[in-house]
Amino acid sequence: MLMRDIILAKAAGTILVLEADVATVDPEQDAFEQDVLFIFPNSPASRLARACGGVNHRTAQKWISGQITPPADVKAYVRAQKAELTRTGFHREVEKLLAQHAGNLDGEVVAAQLARFYEEITAYKAQ
Repeated sequence: MLMRDIILAKAAGTILVLEADVATVDPEQDAFEQDVLFIFPNSPASRLARACGGVNHRTAQKWISGQITPPADVKAYVRAQKAELTRTGFHREVEKLLAQHAGNLDGEVVAAQLARFYEEITAYKAQ
């Protein structure tokens, strides 16, 4: 439909119903994306790629966005990690620890200490 047709219809008092190209939402894909963002709130595609054996970063982005369906083992990994993170409350414990002890420390000092642990746990250099 052209803009001219919309203007003419408005002038004539006609109500136009335009069809929208609405993509269907896949609940399973939506849950996968939300779960990835929950377990990897920072750099989710990079972290998911490394966690899955070093797959290409762009592949992980496509899994998260739903452009391609992630393999069953990747879905299982994400579900399992979300369940464990939820069960242990690890993220909440870290938040409490930071609130209790990091108040007078400069943010860079806190970040450097966390980066040290990151490097020890993953063997990757923190950015």
